[in-house]
Amino acid sequence: MKYKMHKLNRIHFKINSKVFWALSIFLTISLIGILVFQTQLLAQRSEFVSRSQKELAELSKQDNQDTPLFFSGEISELTQLAQNLNFEKIDKVHYIKAIESTVLAEQ
Repeated sequence: MKYKMHKLNRIHFKINSKVFWALSIFLTISLIGILVFQTQLLAQRSEFVSRSQKELAELSKQDNQDTPLFFSGEISELTQLAQNLNFEKIDKVHYIKAIESTVLAEQ
């Protein structure tokens, strides 16, 4: 059995070497520019996140110092504070399934 080898028809087109190199250089410079821009943007955003984390840490420290629970050391003081804030002691917890349109009221 003999197989025939067919020549593949290839599309031949000529590209001017000056155009090729000009497009290559333009593409390379464009990609480098995008890389620099994204790196700078990433640095700015990471600095913003770092600064925000520091501010949140400072705010949480201030909040902890401002709360009355920070200063109270004994259980009796906590009990008195809970009574002053109108907290109620919970004996049992009952869970109910609520429909979205249902309004719950305290009894």
